[in-house]
Amino acid sequence: VLFVNLTPLFSFGQTQTFNSTGSFVVPAGVTSITVQVWGAGGGGDNSTNYGGGGAFAQSTFPVTSGNIYAITVGLGAGSGTGGDGGDSSFGSVVVAKGGKGGSIGNGGLASQSTGDIKFNGGNGGKRNAGAGGGAAAGTGNDGNPGGSATSNTIGNGGVGINGGGSGGNGGVDYSSGIPGVAPGGGGGERGKNSIFGSSGAGGNG
Repeated sequence: VLFVNLTPLFSFGQTQTFNSTGSFVVPAGVTSITVQVWGAGGGGDNSTNYGGGGAFAQSTFPVTSGNIYAITVGLGAGSGTGGDGGDSSFGSVVVAKGGKGGSIGNGGLASQSTGDIKFNGGNGGKRNAGAGGGAAAGTGNDGNPGGSATSNTIGNGGVGINGGGSGGNGGVDYSSGIPGVAPGGGGGERGKNSIFGSSGAGGNG
């Protein structure tokens, strides 16, 4: 997800939301914009691993009417693949890193993102069947981590706040993990003995 707040001359600001890759043309009279970007969530793989949440980045900067910016909305890693979530970006000005998947499962890093304000995505729970995925970062906070699984419990996904998506819960015994919520929630890992189940996909940016 990518939010663009427009500040036209002599009028109130407007907001546009982008849920897919495309382009943005600066409207006539707009002199400044604020952009908020979330990276996508990492996916759990089927070796009992979880996904990390996407990072958040924001910047406010002057623009010129008619200028065109490329918009990339990162895709969440697929169910059971253990892939990393895609980065989301507004040109090269604002970039939010996607969360890691598989055996790493860390949240997207603010240090690898670009913007005036940046926060880390939440890490997935500790590796064990049924760990929860990490939440995406919020507009004012790092993402909450996913809960670790034990022999008797599953891990809940990190709770998303301030605009960030929640991570998916881990699966119970013999069941699949829950996908992360857009924007940027990491996928939960499948439950113990779930040879026919799959770990959850990451949420899109």
